[in-house]
Amino acid sequence: MKSLTPQKGALAFCSRGELGLILSDAPVLVEYPDGLKGLAWTGIHLSEAKIGQPWSSREPRVVGLVKDDAFSTPGGVVIGGRGNTRAFLYL
Repeated sequence: MKSLTPQKGALAFCSRGELGLILSDAPVLVEYPDGLKGLAWTGIHLSEAKIGQPWSSREPRVVGLVKDDAFSTPGGVVIGGRGNTRAFLYL
C-alpha cells in the first residue's frame, strides 16, 4: 500500500480511540453534540458496541485500507495494513 492517509475505505481510529471505516470522499462539516462544528472525515463505527453508528474524526489515525483486489476470491476484499501486511475480508 502506498499511503496511509485518510481516504474513503480507510480503517482509522478517532481521537477517542474508536475504530471506524471512512465513507466520505473528503472532510465534511460536522456538528458535534456540544454544538461545536468542524471539518471531519465521516463513516461508521466498527466497534462491537457501536457498530454501524455514525463515526467522525478531524484527524483520523489510519491503520488500514479496504480495497478491491483482482487476486482475491469472489466476494472478498483485501485490507492493506502498515508495511507490507494485508488480510482478506469476506463479506
